[in-house]
Amino acid sequence: MTTPTQRTIEIGAWITLGTILLYAAGWSYAYHWFDYFNLGVIHLGIPTEYYLMYGFRVVHDYWWFFLMIFVSASFTWFFRPGPMPWLRWWSLPLSVLAFMLVYAFGEKSADHDFDRHNDKGFDRYPLTRVWLTPGTKTDPALANLAEDLAAGRYRLLVQSETSLFLIKPVPKPQDKANMTAGEPPQSSPQIPTVQVSLRQIKATRYIPVNPGIGHQTEKTNF
Repeated sequence: MTTPTQRTIEIGAWITLGTILLYAAGWSYAYHWFDYFNLGVIHLGIPTEYYLMYGFRVVHDYWWFFLMIFVSASFTWFFRPGPMPWLRWWSLPLSVLAFMLVYAFGEKSADHDFDRHNDKGFDRYPLTRVWLTPGTKTDPALANLAEDLAAGRYRLLVQSETSLFLIKPVPKPQDKANMTAGEPPQSSPQIPTVQVSLRQIKATRYIPVNPGIGHQTEKTNF
């Protein structure tokens, strides 16, 4: 007969395993999502709790799988006839299989979200005007981009504690009318990313799209 203490330990073990799997799914999602922009998750310094948030995106996309696992595990745990020593031998292979599945689901979810945002030109990410400090002109990489950054032709992908990471989606071939002269068509699914240190920024202005009104509003940070 299972004692209350044993039940508490078992419940804690299931919660811990579920949290680890959720974290693994979120880490896989973040890794593959930012890989499209040639960024590493370690370089970005993403907080740990964010991986759990990314994990819920994976759960949202594959809720049927996680619901099936939850129902099966609950049924096995509540209605087990007695001790099941054979389960100990299967626990490691089943755990490895679960990690492989959630990792694959994280990758698929990131691929799906990237394709969806890419088809819409990443319009959910705000156009951002960035004015650089005068000393940045000594950096040739940023000096050549200063005009485009100030004109708001880049979208803010993510902001870390030290830098802004901006992207400039390339129009698809069917949108050639919107392409500027000399701009090559997109031949790779990866999106070039510009990293600007916060110390090199004089001011920024975010231009988010308000879907309820249909026009753009601006917010300036100095």
